[in-house]
Amino acid sequence: MNDELRLWSVQNVYSGRPWAVEMPSAGHALSWRLLLKLIRKGGGIVPLTHGAGLSSTGDGNLDRALPLAEKFEIPAATMEAVRQTRSRGGRVIAVGTSVVRALESASLGLNGFTSLKLGPGYEPKTVGGLLTGTHDVSESHYQLLQALLPETTLAGVSQHLEEQNYLTHEFGDLCLILTAFPRSVRSVMFID
Repeated sequence: MNDELRLWSVQNVYSGRPWAVEMPSAGHALSWRLLLKLIRKGGGIVPLTHGAGLSSTGDGNLDRALPLAEKFEIPAATMEAVRQTRSRGGRVIAVGTSVVRALESASLGLNGFTSLKLGPGYEPKTVGGLLTGTHDVSESHYQLLQALLPETTLAGVSQHLEEQNYLTHEFGDLCLILTAFPRSVRSVMFID
C-alpha cells in the first residue's frame, strides 16, 4: 500500500518551511484555537526555526551517537522576548526537545547548528518548561529530559506511562514539564 501522508499530518498548524527529519510532534496537538486562548490568557508565542533530528533508529550503537547536529535559526525578536520574559521573572516554555536544544545553544553563544547534548548535570540557562511527547529511555530525547527532571522522577513517569498504555513520541501523548522556578507573571511559548 502506498498511502502518502498529507502535509498537515506531519507538520504543525503554525509551521513554516519544512526543515526537520522527524515531525516536530510536540506542537502537533496545538490548534489555532488553543494558541489564541494562550495568548488571551497573557502567554506570548514567538517563533524559531529548527531542524528536528532523529531521536532513535533502533540500532543501539547508532542511537548512542544521537542527537546529531541540528540546524536552527532564532530571530533577534525571539531572543529579545526571551530576555524580557526572564527579566520579569517569567517562564520560557519550549515546545519540543529540539527547541530546548536551540534555545540552550543560543544561550551558550552557538548559532546556526548545534551539537549540544543535554542530559543529567546540565542546568538549563533559558528554558523553564517543556511541552514534549513521551520518550523511551533509550532515546536521546529522554536523556535531554534528565536535564530538567531527576532520574527518579522520570523513572516514575515512565512506569506510569507503561502501566497506563500511553503512546510514545509522535503518537500523541504529551507531558508538560515545569522546572523549579519562581511563580511566573507571564510565559513565552516557543513554537517548534
